[in-house]
Amino acid sequence: SSVNFTLGESDDPKITKGLEAAIKKMKLKEKSRFTMAPQYCYGKEGNKELDIPGDATLVYEVELVSFEKAKAVYEMENAEKLEQAEIRKAKGTDFFKKGLTEKALANYNTI
Repeated sequence: SSVNFTLGESDDPKITKGLEAAIKKMKLKEKSRFTMAPQYCYGKEGNKELDIPGDATLVYEVELVSFEKAKAVYEMENAEKLEQAEIRKAKGTDFFKKGLTEKALANYNTI
């Protein structure tokens, strides 16, 4: 199945930190098979919602169909930087409220 998301910003429980790290290394149209150790997926707890037991090693088959590269901060005008800072702050707050502190911090520390 096809999934659309922004790296570092997905609150979809199927998108693990290991999967995000692996996708960052992919090239457009590349197909890859990733075997992820538990610490890069759901750890000792597993994910009851997805019926994944604790300490499970997962295998992902991924094709990077498309991507958009975000503008680097140095490429932005001051107004864009302020706008992006507000967006990141709002996203960070949303993740924090959902208990996703790592993703919240990643958004707060950007821009």
